[in-house]
Formats: sequence, C-alpha cells, structure tokens
Amino acid sequence: MSFESRASNFLGISVRLLCLLCLLILSGSACADTEYYQHILFDNSLETDAYYYSAGKVSSPSSLELDHGKLPVSKTVFYTPPNALRLKWRSAPDGGWEASIRAIDFRNRQISFRGDVLYFWCFSEEGIPASNLPLIQLSDANREFSKPLKLGSFVKDLAAGKWVQVQIPLREFKTGSLHSFQPDRTDKVVFVQDTADAADHTLIIDEIKIDDAAESSTTASEAISKLPAPRNLSAESYERHIDIRWDPIDAPELERYMRETLAAGGLQNSFAALDRTLLIPAIDLDRAQRVVFGRDGLRDVPISDAVAASSAIPGFFEPYMVRGRDYVDGGVGFSGHADLAAEAGADVVIVVNPLVPSPDGGVVPLRNRGLYSIMEQAGRIYSQNLLLLGLSTLRVKHPRTEFHLIQPSRDDTPMGGPSMGFEASRAALHFGYESTKEWLAGQGTKLLRRLLTEPRFA
Repeated sequence: MSFESRASNFLGISVRLLCLLCLLILSGSACADTEYYQHILFDNSLETDAYYYSAGKVSSPSSLELDHGKLPVSKTVFYTPPNALRLKWRSAPDGGWEASIRAIDFRNRQISFRGDVLYFWCFSEEGIPASNLPLIQLSDANREFSKPLKLGSFVKDLAAGKWVQVQIPLREFKTGSLHSFQPDRTDKVVFVQDTADAADHTLIIDEIKIDDAAESSTTASEAISKLPAPRNLSAESYERHIDIRWDPIDAPELERYMRETLAAGGLQNSFAALDRTLLIPAIDLDRAQRVVFGRDGLRDVPISDAVAASSAIPGFFEPYMVRGRDYVDGGVGFSGHADLAAEAGADVVIVVNPLVPSPDGGVVPLRNRGLYSIMEQAGRIYSQNLLLLGLSTLRVKHPRTEFHLIQPSRDDTPMGGPSMGFEASRAALHFGYESTKEWLAGQGTKLLRRLLTEPRFA
C-alpha cells in the first residue's frame, strides 16, 4: 500500500477519533438549547441607547430618528423587559427612509430559522391608521431580498396604547431580487417609507421572531419554551439590578438524549462492546476527585450515563448521580485530560483547542455585551491558561510522549459567539477535523511518515 493510501486511512481513523473526543469534551455545550437562535431575531438590546444590530437612512424632507445611524432603544415602553426598539418617522412627499434590524451576528453562525410565520409586537401611544404604517421587507444571508409588503395589510388600525402582535406568513414575501429569496435564511427585517402623510409617527417594536403558526403563542420568547421550566424561582431587587435565582436543571434528559441518539445510529452504549478504548472523565463532587468512566471499576457504566455525568456543568445542570455518587463536568479543574492518553502509553498526543479567548471587543467592549459575554471570556481565558500549564507539566512528567497543540489565533477562532450551543459544537468539531487534517498535511507530515513506518500501521 502506498504512503498516500496508508496516510489517508490513518488520517481518517485519527480524525474520526478526534471528532469523538471533541464531542465528549464539548457535550455540555452541545446539550444547551439552541432553539433561541432558530427563532428569535430580536428580543432586547444590550446597549441602552441604540441597538447595535440595526441601521437606518433617510432622505429629506422625510425624517427618521436615529442614534449614530442606529435605531434608538425604548427603555420605558416594551412588551418584554428590559427594552424594545423605537421607530419614529415622518414620511414626506419626495422623501424617503428605511430602517433595518438584522439577526445577531457572531463568527461562524449559520442563519437557519425554523418556522413559517414572521411575528412581532408593536405599540403606538397615539395610535396609527393602517394606511399610514410603513412597508416591510426581508433580506436573507445571501443578500437576496423580498418584494416590500404593506404592513397595513396584516394589521388593522393600531389603537392607542395597546400592544398588537403582527403575523405575516413567510409565503407572502415574494422574491424581489435577481435570485431566489430564502425566508428560512432571513437575516434582516426592513421597514420602508410608504404613505407620505407628512405626520410624525412612533412605533415601538419588540419580540421579532420566526415560528410555526401552530407553535406561536402570545407569551414572550416562545422559542425557549422547550427548556425545562425553572423551579423555585425567586427574585430580589437592589438599587441597580435584580438577582434572579432558580434550581439547576436535571441532567437525566441529557442521558436519555444520548441513549436514544446512540440507539438511533446503531452505536454501542457499552464501553465493553467497543473495539477501541473510550475514556470519559468526570469529577466526583463530594470527594473532589477525577474519575474516569470506561476503565477500572467504571467500565460497566453505560456510555450515556458517563456522558451525562461528564457534562453536568455546575450552575446549568444538577450533579448527575451514578451508583450513589454525584458527578459534575469533567472540565472542572481540568482542561483536555491529555494525561489519560499519556498514561495509557500513547507515543503522540494531539490536543485540539478551538475555545480560545474572543477577539478584542472593538467598537462594542465586552463589558457592554452583558454578564454572559464577560463570563464567557473569563472562562475561555481560564481554560486556555489551564491547558497550557497542564501541557507544560505533562511534557516534563511524560518525556517519551510527544504533545502537539492545535488551536486558532484569537482573531480566527471558529467559536466567536456563545459556546453553549449545538452551533458551537458543530463549529468545534469542524475545526478539529479540518485543522488536524491541515496540520498533518503540513507541519505534521514528518510525524505521520514516522508513525506509518511502525509495524502496527504498515
């Protein structure tokens, strides 16, 4: 067999095992709900003055209220707290205006909405006749767009001081661009001047989403309804903020998901039934010790239970109990667990770390993006430093083992957005596969040639 053929076979096996390793490391992130990004286009603004993911333009004598080119935020009138968007305009003859609201954008996000109806809530303090409402238009991630529709065709005259939910079937948005407009890839909602009545109007807009007609309800953020309901919810108000507390989510649903997924794919749920060694680490909460499912006395634990135990992220899930012991996320105090491979006698260990700190905040500092963004960045800094320190220690402790680290630069991270989601897990797995393949074809070529000369790969 030629070197190229053997290298291809070896690479295929290595990369498949690498993807499985990435999946297990990131399984806690994968189980986090991503329904939000498949339905919600806008629910609130992190910035208190103007919405970052908006834009507007106007030509005189029409007018459109903007704050540094963006739509202002309504902090006192909203459908769901803490805010909404304020669309204030005057449509004059020979003038024009348009205001756009786009989907939240982060690196490697794949725009894919699920649903057949566009919903949003609107409110007018004085009331607006349907004939004086603006046009509405959609554009997709490929920059194709729909023909504009009269908003007044889908909502009656807006009564003063009353919230109204607008419902527009996506089939109503016909293609207006050269190529086909794809509603499921909508990334922007655009309001455009229509009737030139030369009067001032203000429309408060909130909770923009795409959902199925049968699935929608009048409650806010329906897209997250599939999450388990919080238990023992309490709130305590302070001068500048409110603390909300609830009990963590049970982990059995994750175990059931893993068990059913393995069965559906015809895969084994038993360590003993596997042809290759699989090790899944977790932390014994009370003993403050790492345990490894798949070896020693934990080899007969079902894989689905091991994954649930290893993915019980503190604060997100309750500790997962196996045989009377409580376990939490295997990443607590550890990063990568490369020592397990070295202790098992591996000559070469390739560690892939896609979760590096996010790039410099730039125009919008991370502190202005909310508590989650700050915690996300802090966690990435901690994880990366822990990994680097751990690998340095392992190189001294296991001098016969080669450790190679593959990770992107901060500017090229494939996980620029939240790491708690299926999109993030897919991005991590894709990076693990492609970056390892590229590394072995370039910098790792000598290593690959050396490994393929060994009898076990010949």
